[in-house]
Amino acid sequence: MTALSTDAADSFFGAPNGADTNPGTLERPFATLGRAQQAARQARGRGPVEVCLRAGTYYLPEPL
Repeated sequence: MTALSTDAADSFFGAPNGADTNPGTLERPFATLGRAQQAARQARGRGPVEVCLRAGTYYLPEPL
């Protein structure tokens, strides 16, 4: 099995103090895992997708 290179990956970031109206960048992360999942699904087909989460507690109102 070969590891995916993240050099050309679409990267999205999440942080408990982010906002789902943010673009999901390192400087302006999403707040919820659901919003990060939505962005990752929209990027599907363009290549690898990476979701990075900052430390903290993420509450899930429903399963992903």
